[in-house]
Amino acid sequence: MELLTVVVVIAILSTMIIGSWLSIREKARRSSCQNNLKNLHVAMTGYLTDYDNIWPQVSTSNLKDPNYPLSWIAKLQPYKLAPVNWICPSVQAVIGLDYTQYPRLDYLPTPFGTQPRAAFQYAAQPWFIERADIHGDGNLLIFADGAIKSLNEVVRDSQLQTSQ
Repeated sequence: MELLTVVVVIAILSTMIIGSWLSIREKARRSSCQNNLKNLHVAMTGYLTDYDNIWPQVSTSNLKDPNYPLSWIAKLQPYKLAPVNWICPSVQAVIGLDYTQYPRLDYLPTPFGTQPRAAFQYAAQPWFIERADIHGDGNLLIFADGAIKSLNEVVRDSQLQTSQ
């Protein structure tokens, strides 16, 4: 009877530890994802500075076209932005495909026109949006001022502003 009690207690404790470990691991991946967005923002700011605040123009807007991610990666590569910075670590853990052989963007750039300062004129429009709600609070977004919010936070903020 005592042995059975010990086994049950160990099983309960291991379940609690595994649950908290998975939660901590996902929080670390979310933090890494936010860091990727910051790196994208810094690279894009450098690009905009060099090109008179004109948003990069890529050859296609078709997300399924293999040239789409390659075009964006090439545009920002001179600003020390590696292909891994376009990849959300949580998405990478789920799908596991090698992003160097199968390039993809887990953070989609917002399309702005060719007018100077267009990316700064619309403060409420994000520069990059995470492709999927992988972290559980809505897709992550980064804005012109460098602020990172989840889609759910943006919706809650807009609802608060309209109710006031």
